[in-house]
Parts: sequence; C-alpha cells; structure tokens
Amino acid sequence: MRNVKFVPVEENHEHLDKFMDSWVAYMREIGDDRSDDKIIGHAHKILEIQKQKHEENKVYNIEFCVHDGNIVGFCFFCISEIKYQKDTEYGLLIKPLVNYNDYGYIMEYYIDPKYRLQGYGKIMCNHVCQSIGDNNVKKIVLTPSLVSNSNNFWKRMGFYDSGKIDPSNDLPVFLMDI
Repeated sequence: MRNVKFVPVEENHEHLDKFMDSWVAYMREIGDDRSDDKIIGHAHKILEIQKQKHEENKVYNIEFCVHDGNIVGFCFFCISEIKYQKDTEYGLLIKPLVNYNDYGYIMEYYIDPKYRLQGYGKIMCNHVCQSIGDNNVKKIVLTPSLVSNSNNFWKRMGFYDSGKIDPSNDLPVFLMDI
C-alpha cells in the first residue's frame, strides 16, 4: 500500500482529536466502561508518560498508522522492557512480564474496524516489530485482547503462545523471536 506512514502521537499533534476518538473506540472494544472523559484523561496521562520517558531513555512510543491522511490505527509499544518495575503517580509503567532489557513490548494495538482485513494490521505490525528490532531486542512480548480473532492475527504475524498467563489481566503471553 502506498502512502502509509507512521507518525508519533504527541499532545500538540494536528490529529490528536482523531487519536482520542480512536482511543475511546479501542477502550470500548476491549470492555472499558468508564466515561469518555475518564478514558480521554487516561490517554493524556499516557501521552505525558510517553513524553517524559521518551526524553529520558527513548523507550516509549505511540504511533498513528496513517494512509492518505486518514488514521487507520495506532500502536503503543516500548523499545525495550525496563529491567525493574517502576511505580509512578499513574501506576505501574510496564508490567514485568519478563525482566530483561532485550525484550520489546506491544502494549496497545488498534486498527479501526473500517480498515480491518485490508492489510493495515500486518503493515503496522511489521513496522512496530522493525522499530523494536532495530534496537537489539531479542523478543517481543504482548498479551492479545479478548477481541475476536486477535490470537489468530498475532499467530499469523509470527507470535506464539508462551504458555504463560499475565497475572494482571489473565490473558496469554505471546512472544516473537526476532
């Protein structure tokens, strides 16, 4: 697909309102029943953490997938898993699924339903895995959501079920070797 690009999400981004709409839709899809205002407030906190952490050690990333000026989806990922769990005023930054510096972590992944099954999910996954892999990361970790077919999608992308369960959400831990 031509004209697909990846753009970092920032507080002053021209498409921030569209990101917030996508974030609310994503949170609804995974079962979040908080008010839109609370969900948007949470998203602003995540962007603040991203900015803070990005300035410190450049591990956190939230990127739009944009095609012909339309936001197709977004992904929140980190380049390398932090070695030790860190508590902040917002809560834990990353669950310590593994305690190695050579793991990347896909935290949130969303393709707008009107763009699904058109190859955008694969394009975004390839981009994110490349971004993570460019930093000497050996494995990528994620926990698929309960959205239908998400496990199948991740398996098609090269991830496998590790046989472990994430204790924070009771979801399977998937891994990809890079």
